[in-house]
This record gives sequence, C-alpha cells and structure tokens, in this order.
Amino acid sequence: MGCRQRHRRRSLFSGHPLCRGDGGLKAISKERIQIFATDIDTEALEIARRGIYPLSAANDVPRQYVETYMNIEGDALEVNKHLRSVVLFSRHNLIQDPPFINMDMISLRNLLIYFGASLQEKVLSRMAYALVPNGKLFLGSSETVGSMHGHFETYSLPDKIYSKRGLRQSVQATANFLPLTALHRGPLAQSRASTPPQTFDMFDALIRTLAPNGFIATQDHVIIRIIGDISSATELNESSALPRMSTKILKSELRAEAASLITLCLRSKSTRSGRWHDVEGSDLIQLRMTCFPLLMDGEGEDHVLFSIEERESQPRTVATEDMNIDDRMVYVRQIEDEIASTREALQQTIEELQTSNEELQSVNEEMQATNEELQATNEELETSNEELQATNEELITVNEEMQINSTELQQLSIELAAVLEATPYPTLVVDPALQIRHASAAAIDHFGLSELPPNGTHIGACTDGAGLAHLVSKVAECFRTRESSTLEVNDETWSKTLTFTPIQKGVTQETIGVTVTVL
Repeated sequence: MGCRQRHRRRSLFSGHPLCRGDGGLKAISKERIQIFATDIDTEALEIARRGIYPLSAANDVPRQYVETYMNIEGDALEVNKHLRSVVLFSRHNLIQDPPFINMDMISLRNLLIYFGASLQEKVLSRMAYALVPNGKLFLGSSETVGSMHGHFETYSLPDKIYSKRGLRQSVQATANFLPLTALHRGPLAQSRASTPPQTFDMFDALIRTLAPNGFIATQDHVIIRIIGDISSATELNESSALPRMSTKILKSELRAEAASLITLCLRSKSTRSGRWHDVEGSDLIQLRMTCFPLLMDGEGEDHVLFSIEERESQPRTVATEDMNIDDRMVYVRQIEDEIASTREALQQTIEELQTSNEELQSVNEEMQATNEELQATNEELETSNEELQATNEELITVNEEMQINSTELQQLSIELAAVLEATPYPTLVVDPALQIRHASAAAIDHFGLSELPPNGTHIGACTDGAGLAHLVSKVAECFRTRESSTLEVNDETWSKTLTFTPIQKGVTQETIGVTVTVL
C-alpha cells in the first residue's frame, strides 16, 4: 500500500517550554524530543535523509521556518543538521507493520482519502493505540475520524486536529496489532510510562462518586465510556445496534430525554435532571437520569456525565386531599419544576426545529439553484443533441452523395478503361507530376512499358527511340500553355505524329492532365 505518514514525538504538557513558545533549535535535543518520519517509499526516504532540496522548495515553506531551520548552500536548500539529528527515518507500512506506541503527536495528512471506510477505521484504530491519552492527531483538510469519533475528540476543527480521548479505557492490542519493542520508545517514554496517572485516577474516582451507574457521552450523543451497570436503562434492537454506541441504546422513554438533557446541560453549563420513568416490563423500579456538564477550559470537545438513579416504583397519582400542607407544597414545587424543565426542553426543541428549518430552507434554495442549473444544462444538452442529429443527417446526406459519386467514378473508370482498351492508337494520360496514370494496350507495347502500376509511372520510363527526347518538354509545355500541340517525328523508313492535348476542368479551366497520342 502506498502510504505516507510522519510520527512525531514531543511533549504537549502546558508547562513544557515547547508549548510555551520557547522552542526553536535550542530546545531541540534527543533527550527531549524524538521524531519518527516513516514512509513506504524508499526513494522518498533517501531524499528526506539527505535533507537537501532545490532552492525553489523555499517557496513552499514559511520564511521564518526557512531562516530558523534551514541553510542555503549555493543553489540548494539544506535542513539544519541539529534538527536532522532528532529525526529517525524508517520504512514503515502503516497497514501491515506493528505501530509505534506512546506517541504524543501523529501527523497523518492526506492519506485516509485514498482508503475505504473499513481501511480508514483500521488505520485510525492503530493511531488510537499508538497515541498516549490526550495525544494529538493531525489529519488533512478533507479528512475526519468518521466512525472512530468515540476514540478521538475534536481539538481544533478548522485545523483538523483531534485529540485521543482520555476518558475512555485504553485500546487493547489484538493478535495482529502488536506494539514495537521498548527500544523504539526511548528514555522519555519509559520514564513517563512508569509515572502513575494520579490526575486520571482522581477524575475516575470523582465520576464514580457522582454516577455509580451511568455513562459519559459527547455533545453528538456518542457514548464513550460506561460506568457501572446501566443494563436496566438500555435495550438492544435493530435501531440501536449501530457501528458506534450512542444514546440510541437507551430505552425509548429515556432516549428523547437524554438528547434534551445533553443540549440543556451544555447550554446552561449546569446540572440537569430528568423525570422519573417507569421501566417497561418491570413494575418494581423507576429510573431517572441526571446530566452533569464536563466542560473544557480551552480548545476541545465538551462532554456530559449521565447518572442513572433507581428507586422503587411509586404510584403516579397521589390523593392531594390526604396530604398535609407541607407535602402539598413539596408536591406543587415538584410539579412546577417538572413543568419548568419541560417548558425549557420544549423551548430548546423549538429553537432546534427553527434552526433545522432554516438549514432546510437554505438546502432547499441550494437544491432549487442546482435544479435550475441542471435544467439549463439539460436544455444545453437537448440543443447539443439536436445539433448532433442535424449534423448526423448532414453526414448521412454527404455519405449518400459520396456513394453516388463513387458509383459514377467507378462507372467512368470502367468506361475509360474500355475506351483505352479499344482505341487502336497508342495513347497516354499524364498528370501534372508527369506520372502516366492511364495507357492503352497499344501504348504499352509502343512505348516499351511493362504493366502499369496502380500509382502510375514516370513518363521517362518510355523507351521508344525517335522523338522521346522532346516528350517530357512537350508535355510540360502543354501543361503551361493549356493548348494542344503536335510533334512530327521522321525517320529514314517511317514518320509519325505525336499529339498533346490538355485535359481541363469545366469550371476553373485547370489543367489536370495531358493525353499523348501517336498517329
């Protein structure tokens, strides 16, 4: 497979000098950064190892990078040797070879567009395995993570930068998906691998306290992690068995509420709770979902944490006359809260419907414009089709005329051959190039010609004696003057007369041949 990718290893922690903008050649060393540049093309690797390019290549690199990381040597552009020392070039098949591990950053630009959906998913799963939690993945401008959205979150959509989700469990290796040995990781990776992830452990303990049973989802309703046991709130059927797990696996009475809670929670940036629902098929428990926002401080994708609570089933209708004042106030407050929550959800749904309606109107306008363009194109095609039909009819007419002319020419050729065969006098027909095009049987014998070839023969091939010295000049003169002439040839025992007659077109009077007849 022809794949090109560059694996880069560098620290992305906020306190690192490389992230504070204190980088440059002084901050580069093998102890701090290791870059793996891999390719399946060995010739491209050899060029990259040399690091020498034509001077015109500087037009494709920002000027500040050329001044900082490259040297101009004559008519060549050379990569700085200090930068070159931290880059390890290697041939690597992204699909078949084992992936690198503990990568902080991977640049995989303009490669996935050449793969199908299944192969894209395979490559992205390898990238997810190779990256550390919160590691960055760079893709091309027309590429996305697609069905692997559960493994990657959007870090910067315009720049097509994705971050490996640190909220989900690490990707497990399969039999044909083994990591490289620790030799490729270097001392930085080994030291960091031995560091306990205390921050992640504290976060994990916190979410388990808030939601002993629940799940973490994205704003696109994709479930990226399940906590505890949520089997009582989920169901599996044809509509929920999707390539990626989402809130569609929830029971029907919880599914729509989950979508509203995600929107309301992220919009208000506060905790939102749903109503108590009777579980279908069970008269013993009721379920309620509580949604907590997980907001990112900087760039990155926001998430939500769902907590699923259970309680014993309670009657939905309560006799208010049996309640005291305090219970009635609590009941009224609960009803008001539910009404307020329902009103807010309804308002949010209305806004989403309005937004969807505007988008649909915009799409409809685009479709109408496209339809008009297609209609115009169709009219042009119909016009072109009519022109082609007219041209085809003209060609048919021309073809019929050519067939008629061909038949007439064939008939004339037969008649000419018959006339030449029947004439008792030696007769030649010469064209302007002085090639004998036709000759009677008597002329072939008289002028000593062999069988006349289809493309004719030069008049100089005639072998008769007296008068032939003037034959060529007389024919040329007849073409020039366009007048008939004769040539008397006398010998001691005989005499003969050669007649030269021009053959002319009727309209232009152009001389197209000369007949030579011996009398």
